[in-house]
Amino acid sequence: MLTEEKVSALVGEIKDPIINVPLKETKGIIDISIKEEKAHVSVKVAMAQLGGQPQLELQMAIVEKLKENGAKTVGIRFESLPEETVAKYKGNQQAKKTDNRRIFI
Repeated sequence: MLTEEKVSALVGEIKDPIINVPLKETKGIIDISIKEEKAHVSVKVAMAQLGGQPQLELQMAIVEKLKENGAKTVGIRFESLPEETVAKYKGNQQAKKTDNRRIFI
């Protein structure tokens, strides 16, 4: 059966679809609980933007990863990342985009 450490490592590799940063880096894994007798894993995750297709994609990625590694059922709760965390990573994305501009002389 999965341990909290293993769940944290597996889910931590998955990227937040809005800011394209792994959940371990954003500290987006808020809570993990495991019911060994039912092989049930419950996770609470914070992401940059709630709702819509990005949340659905993240949910499916988490469920798939945990079921591949031994969970029979998976429960997920979502909350928003703090605005300053989102701004930090969105700012990094803007800087990277800016660095890739071509200059013709």
